[in-house]
Amino acid sequence: MAGSLVSDSHGNQLAQGQKWTRSYEKHAKDLSYPELKKWYTDAIARLEIPSITNLVQLLNKAQKRGDHSFWETVVNKDFPKLISGLESTGLATTAQLINNYKQSVWSCAISTHASRKEIGKAVGYFDRIVKSGTFPASSECIALLKLLEINKIPFPVLSMGRSQSTSTICGMEPAYMPQSKTPGNIFINVESLIHRQTLVAQMGLAMLYSLLQHKQWPTDYFYGYLLVLLDRAQMADELQHVFKVVMPAAIGSIPTYIKNSPLFETSPHTWTTAIQAMSDCGKFDLAKQWFDEYRVDAMPKLREGSSSFAKLNRKLSSQSRLALLAYPYYSAVQIIRQHTIDGTSTSWYDLQQVERLLELDQIREQDKLPRPFSGVIKLLKIFTGVDEHFNMDKAEALIKATDMSFSEPQKSRYVQPEDYSELAWCYRLMVEGHLAIFKKQKEQLGEAYMTDPGVVKTKEHIRFWINKFEPARAKALPRCSHFGRLRISLTDEHFALVRDIM
Repeated sequence: MAGSLVSDSHGNQLAQGQKWTRSYEKHAKDLSYPELKKWYTDAIARLEIPSITNLVQLLNKAQKRGDHSFWETVVNKDFPKLISGLESTGLATTAQLINNYKQSVWSCAISTHASRKEIGKAVGYFDRIVKSGTFPASSECIALLKLLEINKIPFPVLSMGRSQSTSTICGMEPAYMPQSKTPGNIFINVESLIHRQTLVAQMGLAMLYSLLQHKQWPTDYFYGYLLVLLDRAQMADELQHVFKVVMPAAIGSIPTYIKNSPLFETSPHTWTTAIQAMSDCGKFDLAKQWFDEYRVDAMPKLREGSSSFAKLNRKLSSQSRLALLAYPYYSAVQIIRQHTIDGTSTSWYDLQQVERLLELDQIREQDKLPRPFSGVIKLLKIFTGVDEHFNMDKAEALIKATDMSFSEPQKSRYVQPEDYSELAWCYRLMVEGHLAIFKKQKEQLGEAYMTDPGVVKTKEHIRFWINKFEPARAKALPRCSHFGRLRISLTDEHFALVRDIM
């Protein structure tokens, strides 16, 4: 590890009564990383203490660049000396300033170590903040929760920084971390995937209670992520309570001076997650009720150009913002139902939910919202996989419209990295739809299928969509999780048919 950038001579100068001063240089967010490093070393040489904003900016850029040695030097060697230098300034606000510096750097350390999968170090900085009498912010809580979702990561018992309080906050009863069964062991034995998902969800609830208790107001992103965790853990009652009781009460308690921040407004994504969760667990009436609330009350406000949502997404085109508003229209139904008996999973299309989705697509059209990728994919599943609605002409018109908007993002939509995966998914569905036709033709015609004009045309369609699918899949794979890869992969049966054709 590199040595401290705060030299011993600085310490000698301090000992002789020379004091550090605070740097009032402008925000360095626009500086390149080399420029930012030079600015930092120059400031230190002048015995100037960098501003919190610039220091965190430097640490974040060091982490993104993979400059671990420099990051470790600043945090572990320089920072304690910077705190000593700050104490030497003799300012009336020194104690508060020191606390702010510590909170900012420790928070940065939580996120950094979590991204490196260093659970022990991340928990160590989490505990430092808790012991200081406050609580990590939403972003640091999310960083830890995401790390703990990974199967091989040890699951720690965290201190939530509170006594065994029994008070209800914003309609939420106290939530506590599960404890290790072995005295003195700070790690919990995780028995299965569902056990880990339950533990992570319980930790999320405990964090929510502590955030509220310390008035570290949870962001919409935190709520949205917590709802995902509760859905995965099959904790539908807890999810319903958080979404309809805790969130409205907590958002209503946020001080006026920060209440209008886009970070706290319930986003279309969070509405989508909540509605989808109710749909997933079969509570279709409640999913419909929440969707109606979204469409009548929330969506019109989010749609306004002066809304916090519009300000947060100001870099997107107006069409892209409107497409985000349309996601809940496709989450209120679950068109594919699954059932597992003796370890064997079966799935089928729920025709009643299919009809409901087609109805919601028309409602979305009436509300003049662009169709998002989630809607395109669900409709493609219907047109390419449901016998009662099988229609490759409709599927092709749908995918061509989507493909065109994707190829001309500057005119119609903002391309997100995950869009490549969803586009590959769309192409896969087109391939599978035409393969279904080919398979049926082959069965009906026997050996005569080799020269049948209809089969020849079907093969042309398959070749066309395979040639679209494979490049899109190659572009999407580096960004895909395990489950994401499954979504954009053909089955062995489909591969066999493609080999027969290509």
